[in-house]
Amino acid sequence: MEILFGSDKWDNSGKKKSILDTEKVVNNHMMLVGGSGSGKTYNLKKIITALSRDPKNTIHVLDVHGDINIEDKITDTIKFSETSENGLQPLKVSPDLDYGGVRKKIRSFISMLNRTSRKLGTKQEPVLINLMQDLYAANGFYLGYPESWDIKKEIRKNNKLQKRFPTVHDLKMFAEYKYKQMYMGMNSTATAKLESYNKKMNSLQKGLQKQMKGQDVDLESAKDEIKDLFCDFVDNIEDGMEIDELIKYDSKEVIKSVYEKLVTLESTGIFKNKFPAFDKSKPVKRYDIKSLEKDEQMMFVDILLENIFLLAKQNGIKPDADTYIVIDEAHMFMSDEDKHIINILAKESRKFGIGLILASQSFTHFSNDIIQSSATKIILGIDEMFRKGSAQKLQVDIAKFGYIIPQKTAMIQIKNRKSTDNKFWDVILE
Repeated sequence: MEILFGSDKWDNSGKKKSILDTEKVVNNHMMLVGGSGSGKTYNLKKIITALSRDPKNTIHVLDVHGDINIEDKITDTIKFSETSENGLQPLKVSPDLDYGGVRKKIRSFISMLNRTSRKLGTKQEPVLINLMQDLYAANGFYLGYPESWDIKKEIRKNNKLQKRFPTVHDLKMFAEYKYKQMYMGMNSTATAKLESYNKKMNSLQKGLQKQMKGQDVDLESAKDEIKDLFCDFVDNIEDGMEIDELIKYDSKEVIKSVYEKLVTLESTGIFKNKFPAFDKSKPVKRYDIKSLEKDEQMMFVDILLENIFLLAKQNGIKPDADTYIVIDEAHMFMSDEDKHIINILAKESRKFGIGLILASQSFTHFSNDIIQSSATKIILGIDEMFRKGSAQKLQVDIAKFGYIIPQKTAMIQIKNRKSTDNKFWDVILE
């Protein structure tokens, strides 16, 4: 598959062309950089349309602004919003031994939340981890048993419920159940006594610290109250699990706050049981996410990319790309975390047939790893405020950016196999 960008600006004959050959390029990762009015959207459409001509290709387009319109005969568009019927499943466990499993899914889910304004507190995070571990176990997925990560393999004995992946709704309901159990369940009296005991012990420790500093503190009454509280706790033990439950779920207040976060999370409309079913006859799958808030877009992208990568890895190593992911305004979704899905895709997805196409306004928005991992770089124009940083990252003369004429010329680098010519070419766009 060849994509023609234009001709060499300094070749008067116009015969020296800038062509991307997907079978010759080092990898199929691309970066498209240009400010407003530079023709970035136009060139994205051009690249997507060209890739769609290869019958083996599937192109996933993440459209942040809803303006990447490709002809209907090759594109199926699904809009995502609070009121749409479609959503994603963020709690699906992959059986992959390297990237899958219960622990990695939990960490991925929590990292996703923590990259948004819904960041968990220091007490909330361990409580959510325990909730998710218990919920997965209840559905037949266990932390230390890789054979249980496969949805088709059942290792439970006398299981009453069919094995299935839990949903965000399930997680919310499970948190509500645990909260009610602590608040008004059969063991609530013992739990309440233990909570009171713990709080009083904290007060006693503070009093002891003051006493060590020479302050006059009456601790005898506090000690008597602590003894009474502990005796009350022991007298109200019913099943012996009260301490374990309190250790895992901290307190009614903390588990309630986690439950409230999950209620808000479910209300975003991203997570639904009806997953997007695109028309299989159309190679371009366009995800219109313009109606989502920024946090919601970030979570949506994380989940979708992870699902695409794990499916590609499951299908095995491939000599050439057949799956492309196009992300407009890619800087919105970047993370410094080494295990963030975009960083994983940039470094490891090539061998599984994935090409990553990132569009933004500056190279300063990207890490050196992602820049180095992209064989094709297309510069349609860079605003003055980003030129110095971009020049340093690309190791090019900053003055060259000033010669680019928006929508007419560009700087393009294409790294091909068995070629040492890695310079940026000045190209007249076609």
